[in-house]
Amino acid sequence: MFLVLLSWTLVLLGLHSAQAQVDPSSRLLLRGRDSSGDDYNSRRYTVKPKPVLVQRPPVVRKQEVQQRASTQLGEDPTGPQPPRSLLSEAEKLKATAVGGDQDKKKEDLSQSVKNVVLGGSKESISEYKSYLHPQDPRKNILEIEIVPGYFYNDSSSKYWYRNYNTNGMSLLTGVNVWFTPFFGVTTTYETSLEASVRAVPDGSNYIKADHKWFNAGLKFRSFFGLSRKSNSIDFGVGFYEKQFNVPSDSAYRFPTRTSGLKLSLELNIPKSHTYSSLLGIEFDPSLRHEENKSAIDVKSGYNTKSSALGVWYGGKFTFDRKNQFFWKFGHEVERNIFEGQADTADPLTSSQPEGVSVTNGTTKLQLGFTWGR
Repeated sequence: MFLVLLSWTLVLLGLHSAQAQVDPSSRLLLRGRDSSGDDYNSRRYTVKPKPVLVQRPPVVRKQEVQQRASTQLGEDPTGPQPPRSLLSEAEKLKATAVGGDQDKKKEDLSQSVKNVVLGGSKESISEYKSYLHPQDPRKNILEIEIVPGYFYNDSSSKYWYRNYNTNGMSLLTGVNVWFTPFFGVTTTYETSLEASVRAVPDGSNYIKADHKWFNAGLKFRSFFGLSRKSNSIDFGVGFYEKQFNVPSDSAYRFPTRTSGLKLSLELNIPKSHTYSSLLGIEFDPSLRHEENKSAIDVKSGYNTKSSALGVWYGGKFTFDRKNQFFWKFGHEVERNIFEGQADTADPLTSSQPEGVSVTNGTTKLQLGFTWGR
């Protein structure tokens, strides 16, 4: 009996000790809802549901995108760099691609210019020639011209030194080189053979006068068909020079020189396979005119403004591709206007005129022969 009482005593002591070690707040947490429905204990401590976290996509800043792109291209100095060999290959490929585009653009531009100037590609030009008649002059590569003629030159001015007229025979030689039927280069040189001019104001003495004409430039041709009876237009652009020379000991005459750009246009209208009518016009918009000295040094003024305009009409006989004969009748007018006062008195009026103007007209009749190959 004693042993049973001792055992119960020890159990009660253990339970009392365990209860004493739990603090009041812990008791409240551990104590559940009792049967009496105490709202204080049941509502103060409730278990909240676990919040659901929504993951947002990471925000990628513009600077980070640029850094990543730079890193992929091997341009980020702070990030890890790929091997230099890979960078070199990438740079070469990039440069090749850019260079290839530029080369293609240059090639396209070059081909466009070539088509405009030459009239087409080498293959298309060869095909074009194959359709031409064997005796068509468009097949010529080289043409040589010999043109004798007669000219009359009249220089009209109120200033005696620039008032005169000359006439005589002339001879022109010319060469045309055709790279294609549509494009070529040309040069002509013409000189007077026998000409003279009055030497003094109040006498009948004459001295030798020499006229020279020179042209060099480009020629473009356009045809309106493949037949030998097709109309065509020749357009020329080049350098022009005209000289009037007298003996160096002349006391009243002095040489002059005019040069500048010349534009020309000629219409070829075939009437048959063997004859064509020619109609042309030429224009020198701005020329440089010089008065040079002989035994005297005369200046009609300064700041000279000069231009010229010419027209002609003619015909051409085509015997075959290598032989043609043509004639031309034309007139050219050159106008020179000086500013200021002449530095030498007029020998007839003894006055120094101001604002001297000169109208120099030249009429030509030419008969020419063209040999082609």
